[in-house]
Amino acid sequence: MIFIAICDDEYEQRKSLKKEISLKLELQGAVYQIEEFESGEALLAETRTFDIVFLDTEMPFLSGIDTAIQLTAKEVHTVIIFVSQHADFAINSDKVQAHGIIFKPFTSRKINDILVSALKELTVDEQVLFAFSTPAQNYRLPLEDIFYFESDKRKITIYAKDETFSFQGRLDEIKGKLPETFIRTHQRYIVNIHFVDKTGTGSCEITNISLPVSRQHASSLSIAFAKFVLN
Repeated sequence: MIFIAICDDEYEQRKSLKKEISLKLELQGAVYQIEEFESGEALLAETRTFDIVFLDTEMPFLSGIDTAIQLTAKEVHTVIIFVSQHADFAINSDKVQAHGIIFKPFTSRKINDILVSALKELTVDEQVLFAFSTPAQNYRLPLEDIFYFESDKRKITIYAKDETFSFQGRLDEIKGKLPETFIRTHQRYIVNIHFVDKTGTGSCEITNISLPVSRQHASSLSIAFAKFVLN
């Protein structure tokens, strides 16, 4: 899931940009969610984080630049794209980590180009992070911090180093988003092989917790664990 924010005080500009972005992402088969904000203050007050943020440079009260500075200060990796009506606009602050600029009136080609490059930047981040969302917030959790996933009907619980997280989802869909170091051990479990301490008949152990291993997945777990130990 790609989370995108459009921050512009002009309603028609937001709608136009949202339409173009949606079209490009749908053509690429991307799963996405777009939220609109009419001011920098409203965007900064949002508790959820966004993968890509389109920021108008000229908004009343808090400008796009000032908004971007505060976003950057949060130390959350967000791809910031400025939207400006001035062709000579330049980023003159070393406090802003911006990906690029599109100028009004923007063209379909320009939006496509900037989205393609932004998605490439996100791909690097997605190699080490697992993204998911709850009704209250979006999360991007380092894969190296995840012990295992547990499924209970449609509820997925992530057991990580510091805490647990729960959200709605399906284990089959999650497995497709994970690297090969995450092994399916049971209908209800996916484990990070890096944290498996030992395997046995019908079970494996992670941080002194015994998890079930079904006959269907026992062989693949044993092979993955052996490779990990040898390496």
